[in-house]
Order: sequence, then C-alpha cells, then structure tokens
Amino acid sequence: MHVSIRELKNCFSKYLKYAQAGEEIIVTSHGNPVARLTQLAPNLQLRASQPLDKLAWVRRGQAGKKLGLPAAQRIRLTEEA
Repeated sequence: MHVSIRELKNCFSKYLKYAQAGEEIIVTSHGNPVARLTQLAPNLQLRASQPLDKLAWVRRGQAGKKLGLPAAQRIRLTEEA
C-alpha cells in the first residue's frame, strides 16, 4: 500500500494498525517512495521483560532542567575504553 506523508501524518494510527496486521506501507513524497512502515519481526518485538522505561531518552526541559530517568537508571549508549 502506498500513502503520502500528509495522509500518513493525518491518519497515523490507522496505518500503524495496518502495519501491525502485517501489511507493508510505502510512504511517498511527491509520488516518490521515501520510507517503508512494516511490522517488526517477532524476535525484535519487546517482551514484558524488556520495559520501555529502560530505553528512555533524556532531553532538556525549561530552564535547563533535565527530564527523564535519574542518572543511576539510564543506560549508557557508548562503550567505555
């Protein structure tokens, strides 16, 4: 199924349900394919033992206040040498 960026943005939930059901969604910009939305392979889907809160991103809030998990609960994304 092909869908424009605008249509995908306006009806994202609908197309996400199609992808979850196994349909491949090709996203187009001015008629040219730019991305593909598909269902995750079963071995890549998160299980209950892998909660999303362990994957939290930290960003700056107003007045430089940090938002997200406390430093002790964050996962380091770089290797230490």
